Amino acid sequence: MEATDRSGSLITARLAGEQGRDVMAVPGHPLDPRAQAPNRLIRDGATLIRSTDDVLEAIRSFSGSAPPPGLSDVPQLVYDQDDTVFFPGDEGEDSNDLSAEALLESLSFTPTPIDGMIRQAGGNAKIIQTLLMELELAGRVQRLPGGRISRIES
Repeated sequence: MEATDRSGSLITARLAGEQGRDVMAVPGHPLDPRAQAPNRLIRDGATLIRSTDDVLEAIRSFSGSAPPPGLSDVPQLVYDQDDTVFFPGDEGEDSNDLSAEALLESLSFTPTPIDGMIRQAGGNAKIIQTLLMELELAGRVQRLPGGRISRIES
């Protein structure tokens, strides 16, 4: 977020921190008024985010802790040796053989509807959406309006 010191977003982040939620912030230039809120959050203990690697590290650290109340039924991701992701209990489904790299190879630079891609892959929507999120965090794909996704040139 970019916000001044009196922003509603800053209030929301402060309340989240007071409730024990993890708060992350990307720093901004100290002379930019829109950077007051994230810089203040960092000063007050928010996790400093410098790159997608910092976000991925924070997400991975969540898996070692107990889920928040009410989220105990959310399945945890499991990774095998080649970073193929699957959900426990899905062992019999063919979509478990799908890796992020294989999914990336199936995408083009032309925007593709995500729903159609899931149907075409004959896969499990939650696995494909998880892989797409990983690719998005790594800066390899971008989500577009209308439920579409495309590769990003690297």
